[in-house]
Amino acid sequence: MAARYTLTPSPERVGTSVPHAWLGRDVQDLLDGRCGTLMDVCVEENQYGLRYDAAYIRGADAREFVIPVTQMRLVSC
Repeated sequence: MAARYTLTPSPERVGTSVPHAWLGRDVQDLLDGRCGTLMDVCVEENQYGLRYDAAYIRGADAREFVIPVTQMRLVSC
């Protein structure tokens, strides 16, 4: 399965889970360096009404954090 092109609005409703090639793999937040396992990718809306794909990541401390999919990279944590 190929990763979604996340820079354009998607036709799915806000809050819908969407497929991603990296589900279940280790990823890293490019801004602060946090690592974790990609658990889900959902369509979200920002404060300006623009849609984006949000990555739900479970960190090593078992706490989840959310970042835009375009802000993560695949790693071995």
